[in-house]
Amino acid sequence: MSVAVKRYWSRHEIKQAISAFVEEHGRTPMSDEWKATNGEYPNTSIVRRRFGTWNKAIEAAGFTPRPATVVGEGEPTVHIGTGFDLSQEMYDRFVQKCEAEQVSLRKGIIAAVEGWCA
Repeated sequence: MSVAVKRYWSRHEIKQAISAFVEEHGRTPMSDEWKATNGEYPNTSIVRRRFGTWNKAIEAAGFTPRPATVVGEGEPTVHIGTGFDLSQEMYDRFVQKCEAEQVSLRKGIIAAVEGWCA
């Protein structure tokens, strides 16, 4: 796909862009790497506006979204119910941060996941 900054991306064009990425890279894109393409693909916020979520766009293009994990190989994990897995150590630090900021764990997880997926 040629590099061209577009002002409007239709759902069909977004699905084509996802397919082009998969064809070029052999796997579905993660939103962070999609952002780094400098206009070759639609902005992630546009994708989310058209489809509701990043993963719904990937599914609409006919692919299975990649599971998001934040854990090293062989580490014990904690599934936080959002499609993310954290290492036990990271989860414990996350809980401590939420407690220090007096934020409920649920609200802290939602805020963190929104930040990771942005």
